[in-house]
Amino acid sequence: MGEDKGRYNNDKLEYMKYLKIRWIAVLLVAVGTSFFFGFKSGDNRSFQVAKNLDIFNSIVKELDMFYVIQFR
Repeated sequence: MGEDKGRYNNDKLEYMKYLKIRWIAVLLVAVGTSFFFGFKSGDNRSFQVAKNLDIFNSIVKELDMFYVIQFR
């Protein structure tokens, strides 16, 4: 009788470890998926910001190069 109870407790501990590992795995997959999709959409936004900054920089260079103050 004592062996059965010990085995039951051992099986219960193993099952609890299994559940803990499973929850950790599910949590890691969920976090990884959210990071993947979050950064994927962020890359497009970063590209758009970089492109607009480049356009703004070229406009400022053109204005600086061709702007002439006229004296009377």
